Amino acid sequence: MRLAAAALPRLRRLALAANHVAAPGAAALAGAGWAAGLEDLDLGSNPLLGDAGAAALAAAPLPRLRRACLARAGITDAALPPLAAAPWALALLELGLAYNRGLGRDAAPWGELAARPLAGLRRLDLRAATALCAEAAAALARAAWLPGLEELRLAGISLGALSALRRAPCFAALEARGAVLLRA
Repeated sequence: MRLAAAALPRLRRLALAANHVAAPGAAALAGAGWAAGLEDLDLGSNPLLGDAGAAALAAAPLPRLRRACLARAGITDAALPPLAAAPWALALLELGLAYNRGLGRDAAPWGELAARPLAGLRRLDLRAATALCAEAAAALARAAWLPGLEELRLAGISLGALSALRRAPCFAALEARGAVLLRA
């Protein structure tokens, strides 16, 4: 990927949505020296990115990253543990995981995500995570950072997953203050 070789020390926002970025491209971006200055990275609508691309990003030194969009990126539950463990995840304000149909079948990775101290996270987008099962949603509901969300986008998740989330004590407060968005 030629972009990774460019000298872009002042680049703060990179939007490569729908640019056919696959795992090797994500790895090249992750290795670019200028990537450390990124605050906003949008790799949405790149279905070939997949879990390998997400893992490459998770391993990248992105200390300034505050927004990561991986919507429609072809990721599954296997991408969650490396993303949750990424040092830069602790500083995220916004995480977009919408329209990844392979997310939510396994509760364990959601438990790992929930266990991370993501106290700064303000927006989580899970729209159309149609595979999100009740067990994965229940694991997410245990996140200590969940009450701090300003926006939780859940349009298109299953009724079972929504019911599991609604059993969480903090969820009613999120709904009452309008933080839960159930429509696209």
